[in-house]
Amino acid sequence: MKSLFRSSSSSSTVIGNDIDIFTQILLCLSVKPLLVFKSVSKQWYSVISDPIFIKKHTQRQYPHSVMVETETNNPKFEFVSLDGSSSFVPFETLDFFSDLIIKIKQSCNGLLCCFSYEDYGNCTYYICNPSTKQYRRIVDFGFDMAKEKGFVMPLSVSLAYEPLKSRHYKVICVWMMPLEQSTPRLRACQIEIYSSETDSWKLSGDVFFVSYSITNKSGVYCNGSLHWIDSSKLENHICFNIDQELRTGMPPYRSLLYSEKRSNVEYFGECRGRLHLISDCVLESIYDILEMKTDYTGWIKKFRVNVREFPYPVVSGGFCVLHVEEVGESFMLVLRIRDQVISCNLREMSFKDLYKFAPLTWEKISQDSSYQYIETLAFV
Repeated sequence: MKSLFRSSSSSSTVIGNDIDIFTQILLCLSVKPLLVFKSVSKQWYSVISDPIFIKKHTQRQYPHSVMVETETNNPKFEFVSLDGSSSFVPFETLDFFSDLIIKIKQSCNGLLCCFSYEDYGNCTYYICNPSTKQYRRIVDFGFDMAKEKGFVMPLSVSLAYEPLKSRHYKVICVWMMPLEQSTPRLRACQIEIYSSETDSWKLSGDVFFVSYSITNKSGVYCNGSLHWIDSSKLENHICFNIDQELRTGMPPYRSLLYSEKRSNVEYFGECRGRLHLISDCVLESIYDILEMKTDYTGWIKKFRVNVREFPYPVVSGGFCVLHVEEVGESFMLVLRIRDQVISCNLREMSFKDLYKFAPLTWEKISQDSSYQYIETLAFV
């Protein structure tokens, strides 16, 4: 027994003294135990806090779950495992914001863009890491502040964060210009950018015009750019390259739809460096699933499905796309149908039950209340 104990102690000492082995073990752990282990010793703290370690840890992460906001006034969240294999619940509320009522605008590679508001038009924006319960106050947006800058109010606030490229992030605000500069169909806007590296804001580019349908929507971050889809017939889509501060358009998509006139954008998001758009023809339950070409020259129609052919009771208002994922030959939709969350492999037309909400919970879930969740040690 003593020899076994000496052998075990000896092995622990070897691992503890071999920083490479030690690091590889830590990289396999989730965020919660890592945060605890930071207090073990100065060496452990140094390893886990090292930006290189954080980057390597991030490389091993991918959205294994979707967080769904089930209460709006005092936000509460439930987590849907994308493969149905885990019941892990990292948090239920964003209670580390103390007494503030926080709303999420966007999720981007593990960080959240959030805001709290006192009244219409006056709000405070934050960037937070829900895994580490850290947050940074970015700015207080108000009518007085906007007027001093020559604007009216923020139309869109978006987070751009790419942890494999940089530990810093940027926040892009699309400001609405005074009404006299707009047209009956388009708003005049200008972009302002916040950098976490410099903790400062700067204006970017000239005045440009966006559709009224883009109001209050965060852009979708993908491959170094933010993207906004114009759901109106104008199709005045916007792509903004963060590093180059270059604004361009995107190709139209409506000609690919089952019905150009009666279709709405059900989902627009990113997965593994690809942009996906799902449009529905409500009256006939037909859904077109499109993917942007990598060179941005057009859209590819991936699938057209009739959800009434699914083996689930689809009713008006009870259907919602939570996530899209394409891996190899598999193309998976994660859908909420009333209180049930399912995954559907469209190539095989196979289905899997993932989650079930409580009877009174699913009715409170709004259309835009689901976000990718990725654990990260990133600083904010």
